[in-house]
Amino acid sequence: MSTAASLSPPAIDPEWKTPSEAYDLALAGLNTVGKIVGAAHQRARRPGTTEAVYQLEQVVRYRFYHGYSRYGFNENWLAWRAAHGPSGS
Repeated sequence: MSTAASLSPPAIDPEWKTPSEAYDLALAGLNTVGKIVGAAHQRARRPGTTEAVYQLEQVVRYRFYHGYSRYGFNENWLAWRAAHGPSGS
């Protein structure tokens, strides 16, 4: 073990905080890119402008969850191993 490694504290995982979700169940039927873009075009008063881009951003924000996902060994052992390294710590 090197001197630097012995002096540095062990890494601590940050506390997981999920941001407040804006998910809207009414948009669950938008299950293709074409449907999402179509919904954004319907919401935009002026297609082809920055407002249309804003509406697309809003549809994506309300269509999907954006919080953190934490999986244990039972749910996805490969992702768990990648996150915890070969020692499993």
